[in-house]
Amino acid sequence: MEKAWKWWDQSMYYLFGADPQAFLDLLLGEGQVRYLIHLSEKLEGDLAIVDTLLRTEIVENGRLLLVHLESETSYDSGMGERLLEYHQKVRKKYEYKQDVLSGVFHLGKDTALKRSPLLWGTPLRQWSRTLEFRYPIVEMKHLTPGDLRQRGRVALLPLLPLTEGGAKQNIVRGMLHDLEFEDRELLKIGFGMAMRRVSEDDRKELKKEYHMIYDELRADPLYREMLDDERKEGREEGREEGREEGAIQTAQQIAIRLVAKRFPELEKFARIVIAAVSDVERLQMLIIELSIASSQDQARELLFSLASDS
Repeated sequence: MEKAWKWWDQSMYYLFGADPQAFLDLLLGEGQVRYLIHLSEKLEGDLAIVDTLLRTEIVENGRLLLVHLESETSYDSGMGERLLEYHQKVRKKYEYKQDVLSGVFHLGKDTALKRSPLLWGTPLRQWSRTLEFRYPIVEMKHLTPGDLRQRGRVALLPLLPLTEGGAKQNIVRGMLHDLEFEDRELLKIGFGMAMRRVSEDDRKELKKEYHMIYDELRADPLYREMLDDERKEGREEGREEGREEGAIQTAQQIAIRLVAKRFPELEKFARIVIAAVSDVERLQMLIIELSIASSQDQARELLFSLASDS
């Protein structure tokens, strides 16, 4: 199975895609760049895949800028080096002809990431600094719920539980209420993030009040892996449910492989959307639809429709 952190990774990928401009403004400040288009996250000739890569336009002068976004759930002492590695690979992919800016959203409530810049040097006085790499960081725990709400962007609301004081019951309930009639996936992500931040008592209340959303999350193999009681539940489910889960997982894998083969640039998005679907018949219909899709745009529409329905 996927590692537990994958749920966070793929949830952030969905949020980045839902409203790229909102996250660009949060990272760089409003009015700095204008979102143009998503680019493939795969790096040519390499197994590495960046979280999100966007082509933007600098508002001030109209020049193009590639913005590489990463998300991190916990402290990483080598975050600067990792960003620099991805940064260089993105530049190489575009033959060093594109300006690139790399940034990171730190989602955890643990130690803050090391501040920019990353500095390299040698003991030689004249070569004491051989490299200076600057990158923007957003520490979610340093923001307040008001900081996000005042921006008026729905795709930022699922992050409210990660902010300072954002796990309080009134903040979480307000977020869930506001997302209830929005994109279903945003609601599930917001609920999932809240469940990892609120107190045990509040978690029990949320499970009861939003039991349908909780059941949908438990059907997501990436989220289910994070639940403490997963092993106990697995033993109690029985053989019949095991066969049903096997059929679901098989159909999911077929659909994802089909996308990866025919429309590789959509593979990461497809993994997020398809992993949330637990209806075998719907998955089988999707496989047929993807098989006859005549273009990447048509396949993307199928996936967006699937995300809205699930």
